[in-house]
Amino acid sequence: MQYSMKMKDCNKCDTKILETSMICPNCGVYQADEGHFGYWLLGVIFPFSSILLYFSLKDIKPKTAVRALKGVKFSIYFIIATVSAYILESLLESIFSHIFI
Repeated sequence: MQYSMKMKDCNKCDTKILETSMICPNCGVYQADEGHFGYWLLGVIFPFSSILLYFSLKDIKPKTAVRALKGVKFSIYFIIATVSAYILESLLESIFSHIFI
Protein backbone atom coordinates (compact mmCIF):
# COMPACT_ATOMS: atom_id res chain seq x y z
CA MET A 1 0.00 0.00 0.00
CA GLN A 2 1.44 3.33 -1.04
CA TYR A 3 0.66 6.65 0.64
CA SER A 4 0.86 9.89 -1.26
CA MET A 5 2.50 12.62 0.77
CA LYS A 6 2.63 16.23 -0.35
CA MET A 7 6.17 17.34 -1.04
CA LYS A 8 7.84 20.75 -1.24
CA ASP A 9 11.33 22.03 -2.01
CA CYS A 10 13.72 22.92 0.80
CA ASN A 11 14.25 26.67 1.17
CA LYS A 12 18.04 26.26 0.87
CA CYS A 13 19.08 23.10 -1.01
CA ASP A 14 15.91 22.43 -3.09
CA THR A 15 15.71 18.81 -1.92
CA LYS A 16 12.19 17.38 -1.99
CA ILE A 17 10.92 17.14 1.61
CA LEU A 18 7.53 16.52 3.20
CA GLU A 19 5.28 19.58 3.28
CA THR A 20 4.95 19.21 7.06
CA SER A 21 8.72 19.03 7.67
CA MET A 22 10.09 21.81 9.81
CA ILE A 23 13.75 20.91 9.20
CA CYS A 24 15.32 19.64 5.99
CA PRO A 25 16.87 16.19 6.56
CA ASN A 26 19.49 16.90 3.88
CA CYS A 27 20.92 20.29 4.95
CA GLY A 28 19.32 20.79 8.38
CA VAL A 29 17.85 24.23 7.58
CA TYR A 30 14.69 25.25 9.44
CA GLN A 31 11.76 25.71 7.07
CA ALA A 32 10.23 29.02 8.14
CA ASP A 33 6.50 29.54 8.44
CA GLU A 34 6.26 33.17 7.43
CA GLY A 35 2.51 33.78 7.63
CA HIS A 36 1.98 35.58 4.33
CA PHE A 37 -0.18 38.72 3.93
CA GLY A 38 -2.48 36.84 1.54
CA TYR A 39 -3.84 34.73 4.39
CA TRP A 40 -4.70 37.89 6.33
CA LEU A 41 -6.47 39.29 3.27
CA LEU A 42 -8.31 36.00 2.83
CA GLY A 43 -9.48 36.34 6.44
CA VAL A 44 -10.82 39.83 5.75
CA ILE A 45 -12.69 38.84 2.59
CA PHE A 46 -13.84 35.31 3.53
CA PRO A 47 -14.00 35.09 7.33
CA PHE A 48 -15.80 31.74 7.60
CA SER A 49 -13.38 30.01 5.22
CA SER A 50 -10.44 31.44 7.13
CA ILE A 51 -11.73 30.04 10.41
CA LEU A 52 -11.76 26.60 8.79
CA LEU A 53 -8.29 27.29 7.38
CA TYR A 54 -7.07 28.18 10.88
CA PHE A 55 -8.15 24.83 12.31
CA SER A 56 -6.61 22.92 9.43
CA LEU A 57 -3.23 24.75 9.58
CA LYS A 58 -2.77 25.49 13.29
CA ASP A 59 -0.50 22.48 13.90
CA ILE A 60 1.36 22.51 10.58
CA LYS A 61 1.86 26.25 9.96
CA PRO A 62 0.95 28.14 13.14
CA LYS A 63 2.02 31.62 11.97
CA THR A 64 0.02 31.28 8.76
CA ALA A 65 -3.02 30.07 10.73
CA VAL A 66 -2.80 32.99 13.15
CA ARG A 67 -2.43 35.44 10.25
CA ALA A 68 -5.68 34.12 8.73
CA LEU A 69 -7.41 34.47 12.11
CA LYS A 70 -6.17 38.07 12.46
CA GLY A 71 -7.84 38.85 9.14
CA VAL A 72 -11.11 37.46 10.52
CA LYS A 73 -10.69 39.61 13.62
CA PHE A 74 -10.16 42.72 11.48
CA SER A 75 -13.23 41.86 9.41
CA ILE A 76 -15.38 41.53 12.54
CA TYR A 77 -14.08 44.85 13.92
CA PHE A 78 -14.79 46.54 10.59
CA ILE A 79 -18.37 45.23 10.53
CA ILE A 80 -18.96 46.35 14.13
CA ALA A 81 -17.52 49.82 13.39
CA THR A 82 -19.66 50.18 10.26
CA VAL A 83 -22.87 49.16 12.02
CA SER A 84 -22.05 51.41 15.00
CA ALA A 85 -21.43 54.39 12.70
CA TYR A 86 -24.75 53.77 10.93
CA ILE A 87 -26.63 53.56 14.25
CA LEU A 88 -24.91 56.72 15.56
CA GLU A 89 -25.69 58.59 12.35
CA SER A 90 -29.37 57.58 12.60
CA LEU A 91 -29.55 58.65 16.24
CA LEU A 92 -27.92 62.01 15.60
CA GLU A 93 -30.15 62.62 12.59
CA SER A 94 -33.30 61.94 14.61
CA ILE A 95 -32.09 64.14 17.51
CA PHE A 96 -31.12 67.09 15.30
CA SER A 97 -34.23 66.81 13.12
CA HIS A 98 -36.38 67.40 16.24
CA ILE A 99 -34.24 70.30 17.46
CA PHE A 100 -34.10 72.26 14.19
CA ILE A 101 -37.71 71.84 13.05
